[in-house]
Amino acid sequence: MRAVRATRLLARPLVLMTITALGTGCGSRRPPAGSLPVAAIVDTTWFISSRARDDGRDTQRLADSLEYGAVITRRSASDDPSGDGGLSFRIIDSATFTRAEFETRLRMRVHHGSDDPATRFAVLYTHGFGTSLHEAWENTLHARLRSRGKQPWVVFCWPSAGAGVAWPRHDAFFTSAYRTDAESAVASRGTFGRAVGVMIRAVGGRGLLLLSHSMGARIMGAALASDSTVQAALRDEPLRAVAFVSPDIDAITFGDTIVPALRPLTKRLLLYASSNDLMLALARNINNSERAGLFRGVPGTPMVRGGLESIDMTHTVRADGGLRRIFNSRHNMTRATAALFDLIHLVGGERPVDCRVQLGTARLTVAGAWSLTMVPLPPLDAASRCTEDTPPPHQRGSSTGSTMATTP
Repeated sequence: MRAVRATRLLARPLVLMTITALGTGCGSRRPPAGSLPVAAIVDTTWFISSRARDDGRDTQRLADSLEYGAVITRRSASDDPSGDGGLSFRIIDSATFTRAEFETRLRMRVHHGSDDPATRFAVLYTHGFGTSLHEAWENTLHARLRSRGKQPWVVFCWPSAGAGVAWPRHDAFFTSAYRTDAESAVASRGTFGRAVGVMIRAVGGRGLLLLSHSMGARIMGAALASDSTVQAALRDEPLRAVAFVSPDIDAITFGDTIVPALRPLTKRLLLYASSNDLMLALARNINNSERAGLFRGVPGTPMVRGGLESIDMTHTVRADGGLRRIFNSRHNMTRATAALFDLIHLVGGERPVDCRVQLGTARLTVAGAWSLTMVPLPPLDAASRCTEDTPPPHQRGSSTGSTMATTP
């Protein structure tokens, strides 16, 4: 019995170390440094940070005030964001702004960046567990490029422990970084509410799509459900969309508290979940509760709620090449190509839900959830040719009720 127990104790850190080493956790890692081809593309990633600094150095403490800025990167023009390969880029410059400067610059970028109202919006992305400031910048650029969208992305950087590593604590030897980040997420809800207020002033509710990944769902969900200032600002002009991708949040809390509270605040509310996410499986064991982003069983289905678009991304197009196809946690949002296309071009582009069927990118299941397919992604202008004007579920009186899909 003692031998079995010892084996289990050794297995847990080995699994965690394997996943971390392969870079398949919440974040992605920058490709090895090397000379870039002469042809290069310059990109801008915006950020709002609540991470404190000591003598200009980033820390894992919550700051007293928010920092606003942008990071300039140069990437290889030969990289294919729609392919399986890595994306090579370098940070070449950065700048910080006052709040007023940030709002003005972002407003101009959104309203003058496109002639098509369907593409005229910004994304406020809240990263997940184990992400440093630089990793947050990198992951944001990766996700935007994989989506093949041209909208500006702003990452809300909360004080997470980079690379998922922290010194062990006596009460959580193998999970200290995770538990430390969970505490930091709770403390970051107020600053996130202020960041949303800045974004609303800059681009308005219709011009804003909120996106959270993994543990970032705890920040975004709780802040929107409880911040009366943000709620008041969104009563007259709801958000374009609110999306939870692989949310590491208690399933019952999400379905019974977060979803009802957020429905009046946004035109579309979405859950992207899967049944094979290894990181959320670990989180389920740590928290001893089901996670909203993970569902079990065959034929399982994501949580179903009235006014919630539930999307199964278990078996779909991902940018997982090489060893990632074998050793893959299925949690990394920056490689979720099909989900990012759906979110930016169909949801963000305010296309009807049935556009997924017309493009072949998803099918509607008997349970009332959408299931992304393995069909290669269509050209970027394909979404604009969708003809069906079926409104989103919350506008057609969805009768899915408040019953969560059962799990065996």
